[in-house]
Amino acid sequence: MSDQNLTPKKSIRPQISNALLVDTMSGEERFQNSTLRPILKLQNKILIAIFKDYITEKEAKKTSKSSKSERSYSRLSATKQREYIDTVFQKDIKFKSQLLGMIIGHFDLEEYNLYAQNKTGTDRRIINLLKERIFNGLAELPQ
Repeated sequence: MSDQNLTPKKSIRPQISNALLVDTMSGEERFQNSTLRPILKLQNKILIAIFKDYITEKEAKKTSKSSKSERSYSRLSATKQREYIDTVFQKDIKFKSQLLGMIIGHFDLEEYNLYAQNKTGTDRRIINLLKERIFNGLAELPQ
């Protein structure tokens, strides 16, 4: 099968009508709005499901290790939920890397080359966008 028969990765991404793309923005902002946001929107449901499973697994481990009842994620205040998400991304490097890989795997070669020029800054942008999507996505789920 030749590459000509493959659907380009960009063609499956949703359009974001309010994504700001202006001549005066930095290359990083342009990459965020033209590449990262559409990929995250495309992957939104699976990202939420993965994080929800992560929470469920962590809570099950806490419950089996401890006799005292711990507050579940859904019972935390919004502030504590944000702190929980921040902590996961700070402390669980393996999980963070898994989610980053899911996003980077949707880059085409040109986008990957742009990413490779500023991995640290782009990773930071991806993580911030991920945290926001996860927080908002979990808040929308029925309790």
